Amino acid sequence: MRKMYYEDAKENAAFERCTDVITNMIIKYGPLLKRKWAVEEWLRNIHVGCFWKELAVKRYGRYVENMKKWKFGLEKSAA
Repeated sequence: MRKMYYEDAKENAAFERCTDVITNMIIKYGPLLKRKWAVEEWLRNIHVGCFWKELAVKRYGRYVENMKKWKFGLEKSAA
């Protein structure tokens, strides 16, 4: 015996067909979508990681340049 979701038999049958179609689509396309979302998340993480790495490299580069200037500035003033 089938469950009754609606009082009208036509609406009940339409609802069951709809749930069957959605279930079949989830079974068919679910793994593909999960892989796609996982790859997109992975790429987002790589992009963010690269952005922060580039930013850190630039900052450390500027820091080294400033330290060299500061070091040479001290040597000149001490002489």
